[in-house]
Amino acid sequence: MPYKYFTSASPLFFNSTGSQILNEFQATIDAEFALSPSYYLISEESPFASGSYVDIGVRINDAVSSETGVKMIDDFKKIIFQDLNHTTNMGYQYYFDSNYYLAVNTETTKSFVSSITARRCNNVLRWTDSDGNELSENCIVDYSIKRPTNSVGRDAPVTSEGFIVVYTQLNDDTKMIKSGQRFLFGNSNNWQAFAVYGNGIRSFLNQETTDNDTCKLLELSMGADTVNSSTDDVTNGIADAYKSVYSLTLTPGSIVGTVGDSFLLSSDLKINNISVSKDMTYVSSASTIATVSGSGGIVLVGNGSADILVYMDDNTSASAICEVVVSASSTAPYEIRVDPSNDTVLEGTTTVFSVFGFVGGVQQVDAYVFTLADSNVPSDHYVLTAINDNSFSVQNISMYLSYPLIISATSGSYTKDISVDLRGAW
Repeated sequence: MPYKYFTSASPLFFNSTGSQILNEFQATIDAEFALSPSYYLISEESPFASGSYVDIGVRINDAVSSETGVKMIDDFKKIIFQDLNHTTNMGYQYYFDSNYYLAVNTETTKSFVSSITARRCNNVLRWTDSDGNELSENCIVDYSIKRPTNSVGRDAPVTSEGFIVVYTQLNDDTKMIKSGQRFLFGNSNNWQAFAVYGNGIRSFLNQETTDNDTCKLLELSMGADTVNSSTDDVTNGIADAYKSVYSLTLTPGSIVGTVGDSFLLSSDLKINNISVSKDMTYVSSASTIATVSGSGGIVLVGNGSADILVYMDDNTSASAICEVVVSASSTAPYEIRVDPSNDTVLEGTTTVFSVFGFVGGVQQVDAYVFTLADSNVPSDHYVLTAINDNSFSVQNISMYLSYPLIISATSGSYTKDISVDLRGAW
C-alpha cells in the first residue's frame, strides 16, 4: 500500500481564520490612519526611562471617563497606535504641543487596538540625590488640594495645610525618593513646599500580578511644608539643595618635574567641611606627557604640560585639577594657596583667610592686596576686612544664596579670585 504524504502550504495564502481577520483589521486601521483628521506626529520615549524620544504617527482623541461616560478635561488624551502590536506601558512618556504626557492607562491586553490614555504633566519634580547630583522628572500634580479629614468628600475645601497627589514615571531615579523628602512647586516668586508622607509612596501597583518589577508608575502623597531659604534653592526650585556642600582639595596642587619623575596625588573630599571617603576617578589630559593610575600615582613621560582631573564618581561636580609641567630643566610655577580651603562662611560667624604664594612648594614672602572683585552681593550682608599683607576676614551678617562673594588677592602680576559662599546658620 503506498504511503500518503502531504506538503505544507505557503502561509501567505493559507492563513488561519484568526490571522486573516487580524490582517484585514490592520489594513482597515492603516486606511483610517491615512485619512483621519486626528492623525498627528508626536514623540515617544524609547526605550522606556531613557529620556530619548523618537517620532511616531498616532491618532489622538478626547478621553472619556469610564465612570461617567463624560468627556474629560483637555489634560487627558486617548492615543491610538497604528501598529496593533505596538509596545507600550503605563509610565511611558510622550511629547507634543509643548507638553510632556504620561501614560496612566493602557488598552493592549487581548485588545485589537493598541492604545493608551495619557495625562499631561503639569509640573516637574526637582531634587538632589545623596551624592549632591541635581535630578528632575516630569510629573502630574492633582489640581485639588484637600484636607485629610475631607479627602473622600465631594466638596473638599481647598486649604493650604492639605495634601496633594503626584504621579510620575517610576525609574531608577524616582525609585530613590524617600518618605519625608521635600519638593518645591510654583515659581521663583512664590514657591510652595510639600513633603512625602511616611506611607505616601505607592510603587507597588504591578502590571503583572507576581512580577514586582512591572510597576512603571509612581504615586506620591504629599503634605504641605514650609520653604526654608537656608537649605532650599529658591532660584531653581530645589528643596534641600544646600544641605550638602562638597569641596575637593588635591595634594600637591601642582607638579613640576622632569621625564621619569613620579608622584603620588592624594585627594581630600569634604562634605559640609567633614572629610569623607568616596570613589574617585583620575584622568590625564595628555597621557603622552603624564600618566595617572586609578589610585593617583603620576609618572612624567614626556616634555610639555598636562592637567590631571580628579572627580567623585557619583558627583562629577565635585572635582579639582592638578597642573603638571614637564621639561628637561623645569622651573616651578607660581601658586597661590588659600587657607582654609573651605569657601563657606555661616551666618553670624567670621572666618579669617590666609593667602601665600608658593614656588615649587616653598612659601614666598609676597604681600597681597585684597579687593572686592564684584558687586553682586549686597553690602549689608557681609563685612570684608584686610588684616595684613597675607590675611583677610569675612563676616557673614546675613546669608545670601544667589551669588558668592568674590575677593581678588593680588601680588604684582599674580592674582587669584577667591569665592566665598554666605550660607545660613544651619
